[in-house]
Amino acid sequence: MLGIFSQNEHILIIHATTKRREDFTAYADVCFREFGDRVSHWTTLDEVNVAAIGSYDNGQIAPGRCSDPFGTKKCTVGNSSVEPYIAAHNMLLAHASATRLYREKYQVSNLVPENITCILTLVLYCFFFS
Repeated sequence: MLGIFSQNEHILIIHATTKRREDFTAYADVCFREFGDRVSHWTTLDEVNVAAIGSYDNGQIAPGRCSDPFGTKKCTVGNSSVEPYIAAHNMLLAHASATRLYREKYQVSNLVPENITCILTLVLYCFFFS
């Protein structure tokens, strides 16, 4: 579902405001309403960790923010010690908002499993510098 936001809108992820989460939830609402009769399993966000690390830690994918010594390229903006965590946090908040909407508005009953996921792989990265 994240595809609706352009690569230049990294503000959505780093400086997520209530308005941005509301935008994502409104987008999810349209998807649930228009495709809910044909879709039985939903994924709000895929590979949150890859998006956070690739975008804000090592700078390999848009918007390409990073800081030394973490970046795989010479980044001119970013803070690899903070931004990946903020990005992952805000993406999880967007997922939670969409899930709440699904539970309150579209889930048929509490007896039916909700079939909505956010794919996240937790990986511990250790870097040693001398």
